[in-house]
This record gives sequence, C-alpha cells and structure tokens, in this order.
Amino acid sequence: MKTGTTRANTTNTKDFEPRGVNRNRLPFKVAFCPRLSTSMEAHLRELLTSGDYRDVADRPASHSLSSEYESLVRYCRGHVDERSLVSESDINDLSARVAEPVLRAYSELTGRTLHFSGQVSTGDRMVRTDRIYHLSDREPLIVWEDKSPRVGERFAPKIAIGAEQGTLGFDRDTQTKWEDEKSILGKVRLAHS
Repeated sequence: MKTGTTRANTTNTKDFEPRGVNRNRLPFKVAFCPRLSTSMEAHLRELLTSGDYRDVADRPASHSLSSEYESLVRYCRGHVDERSLVSESDINDLSARVAEPVLRAYSELTGRTLHFSGQVSTGDRMVRTDRIYHLSDREPLIVWEDKSPRVGERFAPKIAIGAEQGTLGFDRDTQTKWEDEKSILGKVRLAHS
C-alpha cells in the first residue's frame, strides 16, 4: 500500500485487492479499547509488582537500557519536530529508534529476546506491514504499521469511531476490495495472519 498527497492537500491510502486471502482468518469487527494507554500502564505496573518480575523491576536500569534510552532522547531533541516528520519514511526511522529501548527492556524483564522483522509480506507476497515483533517461535506479539502524520490524522479518527461504534469490519463473503481505513487494518491483519 502506498500513500500519496494530491494537489488538493488530501491524503489517500491506496486501496488493494488481496489475493489468496484466507477469509476464515479475518475478524468480523475491529474492537475499540477506550483508555488503552492507561490500561496498558496499569497492566505493566501490575506485572512489575508481581513475583515474576519484581526482582528485575526493583534493580536500576542496566547500562545498555539507559544508553539506548538516552540515545533516543538525544535523537528526538536533535531531529524530531513537526517539520522533520512529514513522510512515512520519517516515521519509520523514528519508530525503529523508539523500539530499541523497548526491545532491551523486554529482554531484561523476561530473559527472552524479542526479534523484529521489517516489511513482512503475506504468503502470496502481496501485502506488507512495516514490522512484526516476535519471539523465536515466530508468533507475532506486536504488528507495527508506520504511517505519515497526514495519513494518521486523516484515518485514525475514522478507525477509532468505526471500532467504537462496531461498524468497522470485514465481509468474509463479498468484500474483495479494501479502501481507506479498511485498507490499513486489513493490511496489518493479513500480514500477521
């Protein structure tokens, strides 16, 4: 899927017709999770105070984790402002840098290595997502899609409203072409299934 900007200052996603899609693996609906970041933070705090992670969580951050986090902060201070984040490749570079301390923290907390694969295609090589984070068994834990700020500003509200109202989903029997927000969500879903 490519994104582009037309002269009328609108941003569009490129619709696509997925080939070889397994329609039994498509979600009927996309769910909306209000206050997701608050819920994630509460869940993380709960995990860090549990017996499994308490010893690690109580220790000071490792030199490697501190170094990666400080490197990210320096990069953001020197390179990130509204003028520098205009394209999908700008977002792709920033998101890769954000992920580095996350990968390190995951490894230190769990003792397991979280891998990532970039530009992951489906079996028919038709649909890609920007990166998938997985353990060695290749089971996806995080599917990550980079979008330019303009695409995000245009389609994120539509995705949120459609998910909240329960109107955003996929028709397994008749839908052959996906456009706009369904194109974004369908692409991620296919790439990880």
